Amino acid sequence: MGAHLRSVDPAATETADRDHAPLLQLLNDVHHRMVTRAAAAVAGSARLDEWAVLTVLSDGVEHPMSQIAELTHTPPPTLTKLVDRMVASGLVYRRTDSVDRRRVFAFSTARGQQRHRRLQSLIDAAHTDLSDDNQLCELVDEHHREWLRTRSRW
Repeated sequence: MGAHLRSVDPAATETADRDHAPLLQLLNDVHHRMVTRAAAAVAGSARLDEWAVLTVLSDGVEHPMSQIAELTHTPPPTLTKLVDRMVASGLVYRRTDSVDRRRVFAFSTARGQQRHRRLQSLIDAAHTDLSDDNQLCELVDEHHREWLRTRSRW
């Protein structure tokens, strides 16, 4: 059995990309505002990237560093430096796989779990009532309208 390939019309792809551009811009704007609120909520306590790593590790299970990098959208070299600081602060343990020495796992310490709970409560409180952020509410409403408009084209 051979694979069936079909050519893609560049004009159709460009039109689809253009149709989704407003939606992608709206999502980006909403993302930026939510991240800004979260960063402000934990300011002085921790960095948002630390919270992201602790969130991945909050399930109490060890995770490969590659998975943590993927889930937190953090480049591996940056994640290594961040985890180094977190290990030095007693928030995370790290261990090398006994079979494949190139593979490294990280997991949260009791102190890391406690820090995560505290940071998460700050972030939850910052996002509980978004009605005070009129611009964000407008962006979300606009996103919803745009999503409804583009959904009918899919």
